[in-house]
Amino acid sequence: MGLLERMAEIRTESTGRAWNLGEHTSYSTATRAHNDGRFSPESYGDYLATSNDIYAVANLRARRMARLQPLFFDGYGTDRTAFTEGPVVDLLRKVNPFWTFQRLARMDELCMCIWGETYWVIEKDPRGNPVEIWWAKPSQMRPLVHPNNYVIGYEYTPATVGDPVRFGADEVIWFRYPNPIDEFSALSPLAAARLAADTSRDMAKSNQAMFAQGMQMAGTITPPSDGNKAVTFSSDQARELELDLANRFTGSRNAHRWAVLRFDAKFNPMGVTQKDADFIAGLNLSFRQVCRVYGINPALLGDNEHATLANVSEFELSLWVDSLQPDADFKGAEVTEQLLPMFRNGPSVMEWDYSKIPALQ
Repeated sequence: MGLLERMAEIRTESTGRAWNLGEHTSYSTATRAHNDGRFSPESYGDYLATSNDIYAVANLRARRMARLQPLFFDGYGTDRTAFTEGPVVDLLRKVNPFWTFQRLARMDELCMCIWGETYWVIEKDPRGNPVEIWWAKPSQMRPLVHPNNYVIGYEYTPATVGDPVRFGADEVIWFRYPNPIDEFSALSPLAAARLAADTSRDMAKSNQAMFAQGMQMAGTITPPSDGNKAVTFSSDQARELELDLANRFTGSRNAHRWAVLRFDAKFNPMGVTQKDADFIAGLNLSFRQVCRVYGINPALLGDNEHATLANVSEFELSLWVDSLQPDADFKGAEVTEQLLPMFRNGPSVMEWDYSKIPALQ
């Protein structure tokens, strides 16, 4: 029975499980699903849809990481043997009937950028060989922490109505950034970048509100004043003038319209101008702070203030050498440690093929 069918047959039991999990058939009261809401809460996912800066940096990293292809070897050093075919090679070419490996790799990196972690659920055949890989949303998966046996399984909470699904420790591969504050929680980069991202988003909203609600007129036409005699508006005149100006001159579509007023009026601007607020400088500062967290030079995302054709190539090289390659190798080590031992007579090491990355040549 496939993974989708197994999840569809979830039944309500005291254990909260839908099937036997091998040797871990029961859980003591000491077992708990670890809550990592402090470091990678569900709400972090909203940033991809609401923050221009986070979307830009996360997708840049995801697109580049998805270029990497896995290489498999048996042994180390000059005597190692390359694996170019076999079950593990086939699995990483097409991870399940609906996803390619490139889609999985891109989804993984987006999750690492947002939640600092990602999960693979491994579907096995009756003999225990991995045959499919399914991505699981990190904010819905929790490790089952045991006081003596570390992590003995995982609990997945479906997005739709249903009981939690429990997986054995050998059914899930957990990729996560190290967190010295809480070893059972990933340390999301967004935890450090969100203040700058929020600042940039709030500034953009304020800027948009200025255009949407601001009054912009090229000039006014008023009747001549009565010498030095002060003109006083009645309550009805003031209300009528206020409503007329609001209806005719608020918003970008009414910008720079001429006004014909029935009452003498003097306009005294009191709002802060864009120049005074220095929106552009503030947005650039926040954007660069976000880029710094993700190891990206802003020039690679269109900030050309200090960019030239020569140093952009250096920035791309720095991105790979200082950020993407170490993170990819970190992930490759987890595949070597957790996935490859599931294959009998298979490769013992997975590495990435960097030969097709132009910046590294």
